[in-house]
Formats: sequence, C-alpha cells, structure tokens
Amino acid sequence: MGTSMPRSSGCRRSLRRFAALFAALLAIPAAALVAGPGVSVSAGGFPIITVHPPIVTFVPIDPFLIVTVPDANLAAALRARCGLAATDPIRRGDLYALTGTLNVFGKGIADLEGVQFCRNITSLNASNNPLSSLPDVSGMDALQQLALVVCDFTEVPPVIAGLSDLAVLSMDVNRISEIPEFLAHMPTLRVLSLGTNEIREVPAAFGGSGLTALVVNENRLTSLPEEVISLSSLKNLQIDLNRFTTLPASFGAKSWHTLDVEFNFLDVSPGSSLDTMLSSIVAASCTYQRQLVPIRDLAAETTETSIRIGWTPCPDVTAPSCSETVARYLVYRSDGGVLTELALLGPGTTTYSEDGLAPGTARTYVVGVEYHVVTAFEDGITRHYATLATSTRSLPATATPAAGTTPGLTPVLTPGATEPATPGAPTPTQDATPTPGDGKDGGRSWLSLVPVWVWAVAGGLLLIVFASAAFVAARIVRARSKRP
Repeated sequence: MGTSMPRSSGCRRSLRRFAALFAALLAIPAAALVAGPGVSVSAGGFPIITVHPPIVTFVPIDPFLIVTVPDANLAAALRARCGLAATDPIRRGDLYALTGTLNVFGKGIADLEGVQFCRNITSLNASNNPLSSLPDVSGMDALQQLALVVCDFTEVPPVIAGLSDLAVLSMDVNRISEIPEFLAHMPTLRVLSLGTNEIREVPAAFGGSGLTALVVNENRLTSLPEEVISLSSLKNLQIDLNRFTTLPASFGAKSWHTLDVEFNFLDVSPGSSLDTMLSSIVAASCTYQRQLVPIRDLAAETTETSIRIGWTPCPDVTAPSCSETVARYLVYRSDGGVLTELALLGPGTTTYSEDGLAPGTARTYVVGVEYHVVTAFEDGITRHYATLATSTRSLPATATPAAGTTPGLTPVLTPGATEPATPGAPTPTQDATPTPGDGKDGGRSWLSLVPVWVWAVAGGLLLIVFASAAFVAARIVRARSKRP
C-alpha cells in the first residue's frame, strides 16, 4: 500500500500532461482555419506552424478577448457602431460581427489601432482625421473600399499591400510625394484617387495594372508615362491643375469615358495641334478649354556688375464659373540643381535685378508663376517654372605690357600663374638636371647638402671610437709590461 499511492499519483500526472498536449495539438489547426492564410499560430510552448507566408500576428479564436483601442475617439466610435455602452469593453467578437461600412469621418482620430479586428467590413471611411499611419490591416480580407482623405499622410502606407480585395483607394488632400509601385501590382485595385498631393510622377508600372480610373489632379505632374496613357482598361483620367505644357498624341488615339486636363499650361488656342487633338476625342466628358499661361519671353539684360531679368506678365482669367488669378511670381537661383529663393514678387512685378556682381559671374535663374484657381468644385494652387542661364559681361581684354616697359605698372599674378622671366635670363626649365650618382646637384657638392647636426653627431662618434681604441691599447701595453 505504501508504494501504490505514489504510483497512482504519477499516472494521473502523466494523463494530465497527455491531455494538455493533445488539446494543444488540436488547437493549432483550429486556430489556423479561423485565422486564414498568411497567419502563424502556436499553442503553449510548442513550435509555430506557418499556414502561408507572409507571417502575420496570430488572431486567437476567442471572441471574448478584449481589444485595446488606445485612441479614445476611435473607441467611442466603435462602441457606438457595435451598440455598446460607454463603459463596456470592446471584444473581438463585437468587431468581427461588424459588416458593411464603418464610417469614422471627422472624429478627431489620430490612431486606428484596433480597427484591424473589423475583419468583415467592406468599406472604411476614416477621412478628415489627423492620421499619419495605419495598423497592420492585412487581415481585413473583406475590405474593398478605403478612404483616407484630408489626413496627414506623407506616404501610402505599405500595409495597404496586404488588402487582398481592395478595389478603391482614396487618399486625396494629404502630403504624399510618391506613388509606390506596389499599388500597380494589387490585382483587384480599380480606382486610385490621389488628388491634391505633392506627386511629381506616375510610375510606368501602372501600365500593367487593372486601373479603370486614375485621379491625380492638383499635383506637380509635368508628364505621364506612355504605358499609363495606353492602358486599355483606363477610361477615366483626371490630371487638371498640374504643370503639363504638352500632351502626347496617344491621348487622342484611345477612347475615354471622362478626361479632365484643364488648368494646366497647355496651348489649346484655336487651330493649335492640342486643340485639334483634344476636340476630336469622343468621350462622355472631355474638359480642356480653360488653361493657364506659363512664363513667357524670359530674358536678361546684363552689365559688367549687374543682371536684370524680365518676362511677359501672365494674365488673370475670370469667368462666371471660375477665376484663375496670378497670386505671385517666384525667383530662384539654381546652383547645381539646388534652388535658393531670391524673391517673392507681387503679380504686378515682372522684373528682378541683382547688382554688385563681379564681371563674368554666371547665374541660372528659375522663375515661376503661381496661379490661384477657384471653381465650383476646386480651390487650388498650381505653378509653372521657366529657366534662364546668363552671366554678367566680362571686362574687355587688353594687351599686357612687358615687365618694366610701362613705368608705374606692377605685374599682378593670378593664383597658379608664373611670373614672366627677364628677357635673356635662363628659365628654371633651362637649368641642367643633375644625373643621379654624378655627385652634383645644380652645381653644388653633395657634401653641402648634409645638415650640420649630422656632422656633429658623426664627429662625436669618431671621438668616442678613437678614445676607446686608445684606452684599450694603453691597457694592452700596461699588461705586457708587467709580465716577467
């Protein structure tokens, strides 16, 4: 009896361990099925099982787990959408149950952490909030429309690439300067709206995308890749309020549904090539008639110490439905591509002068006109720049008199120049060059080249040697004299 009790207790412990192991092994595939593709799961202290790359955070299947929502405004909006009281905790099951559209427009939300658990919504509108980043939303597989308009984004968040079913992305009125290429490789993306940003180019990779609409109005574009223009699926293009001065002929070689190229700097005067091309386009809507006037006739007047540049005034355009007003002119100096602001001029000033310059001073000026455009649908700013390279006049070349021929004149040496030699005197290049080993160096003995301190040291060493030799010799003589 004394030995049976521990043995029975040990069996029970073994059974409990086996049951825990069996339950953990069953939990792993269950969690994988709920979490879906691209999720790594683990149970207890057992190794992680990767269902499908890329690895993302494991979402437990327990719907009663409480979701931490750091932003109080988002937490209030989610509670209201889930029908919870102000003091109720937000659980994952509450967010999983949400479907359709989640609208948190203008709620003062600065952090969307927690919204990623709304895995079954199809549309998220988080516009007009001070947002600059997104949480990991790659698990929101049902999301088809995402609106982040009038926020504080400086880039398109890379986590958007994980939204496998996204069809419409709107990020207008932010501070985005670049369109990432990963958007061109999202197979379900059809509408991309990035108006009123700071974008300078559209990647050619979008020529292989499935876009049907591209909105990039009020940016800094001066051209579009041919691949994008010829994209067969692209039927709606909005590039108004940019900096185009010309358009390729391929614009007129395809059919459009809507095309808006107004408020650029295009010459669409009657009979111009652009007017002929654009007027022949068959589309439900093609607007191009209202254009701005670029900087024209930029020229310079120079003296030996000053530069004065001028240009033809850009006109205002006022119509019943819009106004295009010159707000100001901008003058920069370009040094190796780096711009230095020189002046901001009012709309009535079309000249700029720079004085006190040295003769032959080179300058590259960049002059811009800034238009303020107001319509029933837009209120924006756009600019056009022109470049002019010029320089002050150089001093007239005069003959330099020989040294000593004109009293009162002293030859002036420029850095790196060689003073003229006296006529008849040998120049340094005419001196004989010593041959190595001939014991000469420009007519001097090699002994004169040895420094004095070397001679002093050598003399001291010789004295020591002679004294030592004398001492040894004296000892030897003394020793011999003592022998019998």
